Amino acid sequence: MTNEKLENGGSLTILLDGEIGRYTAKLQELKHMVMNYHTSEEYQKIIDYAISAAQRLRHSPEDLRIFRELYIERGMTVRRFSEEHHMSVRTVYKRADSVFKKFMPIVYGVDGIPFEE
Repeated sequence: MTNEKLENGGSLTILLDGEIGRYTAKLQELKHMVMNYHTSEEYQKIIDYAISAAQRLRHSPEDLRIFRELYIERGMTVRRFSEEHHMSVRTVYKRADSVFKKFMPIVYGVDGIPFEE
């Protein structure tokens, strides 16, 4: 196990199976899947399943809506979204990022679960 600093300043211990940064690598891989959602049918199936599972698990509908509008529908930029919904740009990024972290265990199973002390 190793102790890493999160973006929001919190500390997190992650089970790494001997590989430093495995969770971070998986998170980057998930972000890559989302960015290539429209070019790969396989990525579409994975992300659509993660969204439907998150809805069934009752994750924040507002966060899922932000995620869907920014990454799936790609109809808005972060700045435009923040202006229309009266949020700061930072808040929009934080809420979209929280969706990625909620998708990790759905997509990767145990490898996507962060272990805290």
